[in-house]
Amino acid sequence: MTSVSPRPATAGARTAGRAGAPSPPAGRIRRLRLAASAFAVLIAAVGLATTPAHQARAAAARPQDATPVTKSGTGQFGSLKVTVSQTQDLIDQNVDVSWTGAAQTYPSGAFYTNFLEIMQCWGDDPATGPDPSQCEYGGLSVGAAVSGQYVTTREVATTGLVDPKETDVPAGYGGPDIYMPFVPAPQSAPATPYSRPGLVAQDNSDYYDNADTNEIDYTLTDADGSGNQYFHMLTNTQSPGLGCGQVVAEPAAPGGAGVEPCWLVVVPRGNLEVDGNTVSGTTAASALQSSPLSASNWANRIQFPLDFQPVTSACAIGANEVQTAGDEQVADAMDSWQPGLCAKDPTAPYSYSEVSDDSARNELNTPDPGLQFVSDPLSTSFGETGPATVYAPVAVNALTVSFYIQYPPGSASAGGQITALNLNARLLAKLLTQSYRDAVAANDPYTDVPSQNPVDLTADPEFRALNPQFASLNFGENNFGANDIPDLILPFGDADAYTGLWTWITQDPAARAFLDGAPDNDVHNHGVATYSGMVVNPNYYKLQLPIEDFPTVDPYCAPVQPVTTVNQETPLCGIALHPYVNTMDDGADEASQGNQGLRTTWSDIGDEIGNWGTSPAEADGKIAILALTDSATAAKYDLPTAGLCDDLAGQTDANGQITPAGNLSVDCVPATAQTLAAAVADALPSAVDPSVLIPNTHSVDPYAYPLTTITYAATVPSMLTPTQGAQYAQLLDYIAGPGNVTGLQPGELAPGYAPLPASLLAQTLAVAASLPTTAGVPAVTGTSGAGTGTGAGSAGQGAAQEQVLPDFPVPTALPTRGPVPTGPASGSVVRETLPAYDLAGSDRTAPDPVGTVRWVLMICLLVCGLSVGGGPVLLYVARRLGRGWFPPS
Repeated sequence: MTSVSPRPATAGARTAGRAGAPSPPAGRIRRLRLAASAFAVLIAAVGLATTPAHQARAAAARPQDATPVTKSGTGQFGSLKVTVSQTQDLIDQNVDVSWTGAAQTYPSGAFYTNFLEIMQCWGDDPATGPDPSQCEYGGLSVGAAVSGQYVTTREVATTGLVDPKETDVPAGYGGPDIYMPFVPAPQSAPATPYSRPGLVAQDNSDYYDNADTNEIDYTLTDADGSGNQYFHMLTNTQSPGLGCGQVVAEPAAPGGAGVEPCWLVVVPRGNLEVDGNTVSGTTAASALQSSPLSASNWANRIQFPLDFQPVTSACAIGANEVQTAGDEQVADAMDSWQPGLCAKDPTAPYSYSEVSDDSARNELNTPDPGLQFVSDPLSTSFGETGPATVYAPVAVNALTVSFYIQYPPGSASAGGQITALNLNARLLAKLLTQSYRDAVAANDPYTDVPSQNPVDLTADPEFRALNPQFASLNFGENNFGANDIPDLILPFGDADAYTGLWTWITQDPAARAFLDGAPDNDVHNHGVATYSGMVVNPNYYKLQLPIEDFPTVDPYCAPVQPVTTVNQETPLCGIALHPYVNTMDDGADEASQGNQGLRTTWSDIGDEIGNWGTSPAEADGKIAILALTDSATAAKYDLPTAGLCDDLAGQTDANGQITPAGNLSVDCVPATAQTLAAAVADALPSAVDPSVLIPNTHSVDPYAYPLTTITYAATVPSMLTPTQGAQYAQLLDYIAGPGNVTGLQPGELAPGYAPLPASLLAQTLAVAASLPTTAGVPAVTGTSGAGTGTGAGSAGQGAAQEQVLPDFPVPTALPTRGPVPTGPASGSVVRETLPAYDLAGSDRTAPDPVGTVRWVLMICLLVCGLSVGGGPVLLYVARRLGRGWFPPS
């Protein structure tokens, strides 16, 4: 592993914005930047005029990571300690459940003894917690080869196995089987304490099934006694039977209402059966048989009280919704902002519909443009004049590769989670083009994928060079799934963020050469002695980039199997083998549950028409999944994200030396609040509308995460009614104020986003101030935070809400690399380190952010005058430049 040579700020001219073509002439860029400066001055001047100077930054933002809670087991499980990563302010999300001090699961590949079972319950008694009848469990059906017959059920008494502590079961009971019923949560607080119902003759869990239960029947404990597991918390919306987060009437409570209490329950299982016998043996018949809901097992439970955010609207019932729409990059932010907005004005609930960027931009061209969230501006054909659209920055997010990968069976840490991963542009090109053999069919010699290509990512020498922790692990079993990573879980549809990913890939020389047919050892070998000579799947040869979606173009169909059922199997092709998910949120959810989302299980019941149905999730201990998500979604599901690596071979360092090929010289950057902020600082104005910044996917700034996104709220003021203008101004004012503070409370900025910097806050407030609130009168904002007022002197309260992030200046000569700046937006660990700038520990005085911006913008005003005379030329150039990237010259 070699160190990274310092890279000067001037090394290697890179195309600004989203470009798959050579850089445009420098003159055009200079002219566009002058135009951008002129426009930025006009926007920022309003913000400056209404923003008081601040002598220092606000106190550090409240931590966005919740406090973990740890509890110990009792009795035979006295050495067990279980930790839940978050128990407060819960929403529909994942939490991480980890533990130490447990006995190793036996045997490898099955669960006969020594495992944990996890479930979510409701219950009103704070002293005793929930009863087994209040827990969502028993919805899954797992074969006896994994463990005993009743472990995954609600059966608490069976033929031949009776728990003496089950007082409702007569001594010597011989059958039939008896079930613990599931009792759903009430719609209001009960008047009397809860009383367990009697046992029943059949399971009645009609409120959930194997498609929507969140129970975890088996968890793997490593040889060192530790383990961890994602657990998906369900609100009343996803599981009405649990009712978590629903507001219930409580006349005795202050305010007359409360939120349904819920619990996370962990039931440890050892090697003792409920009848007192010790379980031992090498077959499933000698495995534990009893349900965790059985009284003896239930007595060993470890329970955690859960506090959910209310699943209700703070807005007035029947109030007219203020409709907004746009890309998924802002979805989690809007979910978090809505309660705060409703608390501020209950008469105007803000709805959000997720649509593609193209659809949102098209809406801006209609008589009722509304408020649309987009990343790129609206463009017009040459010679046409588009609507006078304004753009207010609202969210800084990033496209990421999330992953859930466990150490494979046989390794020292089998079943443990791998949390560090690095990918470069060429590896992503391989994953997105079905170029690994298992991405089509590894064992079929008649596919188009060349036979010399590796089975999957983990077998690729290039991947192992970037991720040496995989070199000694036995990944890739020629079987899609089970520690095999041939491709990614991808969302369906198009988005500007996806275009940014393809732009990053096509601008990388090695990745572009690979897509054009060159073997992966054609550029250089990163110091690896031998390479497979992997080439692109020929169905993607010379793929024209950038594009805004992820095509699946390989025509392979799995051979039809002989007739063994009533209905002949149909061919298994294309997206059936590699299906899409609807959204990145769906992909992250499936990945965190160990589910590839495959539809490769033939279903044929009786005389019904057969079909390819959903395949089961990968078994715990054998999960290996990558998913394309955004940073906020990854944080929501507690998934680590990959560092993205930029190849430095062939580039010139600060001393004028060229980094030689054949060395593993790369710069890997994680998605953190700091690296997203650095990318924003390095973004360049769009050629279509210079008020919109486009992150530079190949910045020379080593701190900038290349797939950062900036989402803008766009509208056409001249087409708005005064009511619409006032509502949109209120939304923007809120976003630039309390909505820009990262936290878990309703109304705050969701984890995974980076707060807007001062310059973008000023633009947002200026756009809000420009919207009409009465006929012919623009909005007057300034209600952000604690400040209120009228006129030009009050809008600065929004800018005061900016969060503190370390400064990441772009030096002319990069310093010696030190620790990588980290942040809550990612759990990724990078190989190469970057210098950290700690103002608190340095001799420098932290600059006044608003004051600094004011001085910079005063200078820009002077530059603005120089650009006025070139206005007609700039307009002509801008119209010729399309949607924001330069066409091939």
